[in-house]
Amino acid sequence: MVGIDVDFKGTGINEIGVITKIKNQTDGLKVGQTIVKVDPVYFRPSEVDTLLGDSNKARTKLKWIPEYDFDSLIKEMVQSDLTLAKKEKIIKEL
Repeated sequence: MVGIDVDFKGTGINEIGVITKIKNQTDGLKVGQTIVKVDPVYFRPSEVDTLLGDSNKARTKLKWIPEYDFDSLIKEMVQSDLTLAKKEKIIKEL
């Protein structure tokens, strides 16, 4: 969504995400830069291996129709995060 490819290396608490390709000019990012690290602060007390959901009951009984598909949901979430990051950067530069 933001024009970079990331390769994940390591496992568990030592897993990192490293930029392998930049498709669009992005300020401050470089190939080989680590941009994702595991932070144990965000671990859940007891992690569930598999989480599954089924919306069929809501669709049939409530006639619910989703407004977003997965790709559009991710796009909106990334755009929101980028907007917040830009605002934070402007504030820090003041």
